[in-house]
Amino acid sequence: MNNMTIAEINAEITKIREERDALANREKALTSCIEMLARKREMLREEIEREESGQTLFDDMFGG
Repeated sequence: MNNMTIAEINAEITKIREERDALANREKALTSCIEMLARKREMLREEIEREESGQTLFDDMFGG
């Protein structure tokens, strides 16, 4: 690295910044997926609780 020109250093900085930005975008996408799955998990837990309490049967019978 000691024999790099200013242009080479600038090119390397640009490359590293682009990699950083790509990773940040990937992190956002992964975070979104995690959040979506967590919401689905919570919905399933709530449905299981309703089924276990008999609420679903009540709703089916009486339109609740």
